[in-house]
Amino acid sequence: MPVAIEPAAAAVPAAGGASTHTLTNSEAGKLMFKIKSSNDNEYRLKPVFGFIDAGATAQVEITRLAGPSKEDKFVVQFAPAPEGATDAQEAFKGATAAGDVTLPGRVDHRFLDSSDGPMRKTKKIDTLRKIVNYNVDELEKTDGEIREREQER
Repeated sequence: MPVAIEPAAAAVPAAGGASTHTLTNSEAGKLMFKIKSSNDNEYRLKPVFGFIDAGATAQVEITRLAGPSKEDKFVVQFAPAPEGATDAQEAFKGATAAGDVTLPGRVDHRFLDSSDGPMRKTKKIDTLRKIVNYNVDELEKTDGEIREREQER
């Protein structure tokens, strides 16, 4: 397949969140891409159109707004980029897709399902505490490094 996507599925919470993916062009020439979503109400794609140089990668961010969960998918269509093209959206208007790759969308319910028993809720709280504590530790480390630099001046 000329275009590969990593990770191969978009998993984001139903309450909203983002998932970043890398598109890789294994072709010998520059490609342009367009991403379609089965659910434009809850998802935002950035960028929707773009170029990937031969052997290079492009980053795509999929952001989910809060909303009801359902099975969603994203289709990345691609085609050879016309020589000298600088606007992928404009270039795609007259092009026929040479292929496509489907990226399944999954809603991550780990922190949202209130029907879980008390043990599952405790695990969720513990996981959230670990995330918060990690971020606090990183902030304190950064703050300490800044203070050290200021003292050295």
